[in-house]
Amino acid sequence: MSRPGFTFCICPDLSLIQEYIQGQLARFPQKRWKKKVFWGDEPLPDNFWTVLKQADLFGGGQAVILRRAEELPGEFWSNLAPYLKGFKASIWPFFCLEKPWERGKPKIPKVLEKQKYWAVARKQGWIWQSPGLTRTSLPKYINNWARRQGKKISPKVLNVLVGLAPEDSTALNNELKKLELYLGEREQVELADLSILNSYAEIDIFTFFKALQTRGQDIKLWAKILREQLSGGEFLFPFLGLLVREARILWQLATGDEEHVSLYPKLKSQKKNLARNLGFKKLAKIFELALEAEVNVKTGQYKPEQALEILTAKLIDLFHSC
Repeated sequence: MSRPGFTFCICPDLSLIQEYIQGQLARFPQKRWKKKVFWGDEPLPDNFWTVLKQADLFGGGQAVILRRAEELPGEFWSNLAPYLKGFKASIWPFFCLEKPWERGKPKIPKVLEKQKYWAVARKQGWIWQSPGLTRTSLPKYINNWARRQGKKISPKVLNVLVGLAPEDSTALNNELKKLELYLGEREQVELADLSILNSYAEIDIFTFFKALQTRGQDIKLWAKILREQLSGGEFLFPFLGLLVREARILWQLATGDEEHVSLYPKLKSQKKNLARNLGFKKLAKIFELALEAEVNVKTGQYKPEQALEILTAKLIDLFHSC
């Protein structure tokens, strides 16, 4: 197994980059790799170039990690070429491009793509890229965590957890660690256990809609999340905005206006099925209930938390027959 001469890490999630680099270094432990980190969003020190070409005098390996490399000027990539010629057994450069992806694709500097060493990296498989955590990749990530920790998680509980989880591995790992400590020696993750993870979660309205159909523990958990999010009465109106936005997407799918709905195929299919099950009358009712909650708060008839409780109860009745 030959070691890459250099590696490009293209991912907006720092924790995932760190996990990948650590995993790569662990594959070649004979060098006792020492990490040297530089930053592309500030002037590079002169010793950056020295580190790239001179081996450690004590015989160890140097993992030269350049963070936020996408911030460097175009001339950097041209100047880099001589330093990547020839294989250096004791020097392993990692260039991290951390800009968020656009439309599912990474944004690579044009000048970098023109370099010969970029073509070599592509041919040799020395480019690792990931969009970071997404709603699509979260189930696999959480299942991998459960397998490593010896925990069991049912599809139903996983579905709710995915709806609660942030799309950031650092935040998610912290919450999973909290869950691990909470479970202790117990193997099975129960739905009620997830209540400790909801202090930071953004509301995934589609997952909330699916929970409404169960009329069981799922919606009790979501009710708790919404109450916590409502602290100070500041969450209701943003929530109503998300509710109306999701209802509008379902309406578009119900009316056949799919070309204007950009979603992953599997998720689009799920939402289309829900839209079909609800039908036009119930979809229209969602807009009506959202407006009713807004008016009740603005006119002082109900406090935000009361309006939310009434809204949730009416949504449960609406969705339960789907």
